[in-house]
Amino acid sequence: PESPVFTWADSEAEWAGKAVAHPSVQRDAEGVWHLWYSTGGQKVGYAYSHDGRSWARYCNNPVLTGGTEANWESGVVKSAEVLRIGETWVMSYSGGGAGKFSLGWATSRDGLHWQVAPSPVLRAAGPGWEQQAVFGSAMLVVGQELWMWYTGADGAGSSVGLAVAPLPSGL
Repeated sequence: PESPVFTWADSEAEWAGKAVAHPSVQRDAEGVWHLWYSTGGQKVGYAYSHDGRSWARYCNNPVLTGGTEANWESGVVKSAEVLRIGETWVMSYSGGGAGKFSLGWATSRDGLHWQVAPSPVLRAAGPGWEQQAVFGSAMLVVGQELWMWYTGADGAGSSVGLAVAPLPSGL
């Protein structure tokens, strides 16, 4: 009966459109809940909460906007997945357009200001099950590795893949 707990807002409609989706939620050691969300405007916003139900939007949203139409993101970012590793927030996100999505990578010390890698960490590769797009990852630290489950699409259907890498240095 308490749902929804987070909806689109008129105050964000200019940059966000009238949609919020793909939430990524983390709770820190101090008990603060952090929410990164995709918007209808293909950007990523941020909100925080002290109970996981009542959310306050960050006053300088969006926190991730994507590049220009000319770069690999094609001005579109969405489906952020955020994880805290030590003192660093790490984010994977989908970027691209027209069904040609790749997975990007960004890091942040505060969860608000992101250093974006200049190229995607995973691209569609063909021929095969992920030849058209890769997107929508979920991440987990397993030992000293970062495991990332993601969706791959070939135009006829989609599957879930697993990419494993050593934890990036400095995390």
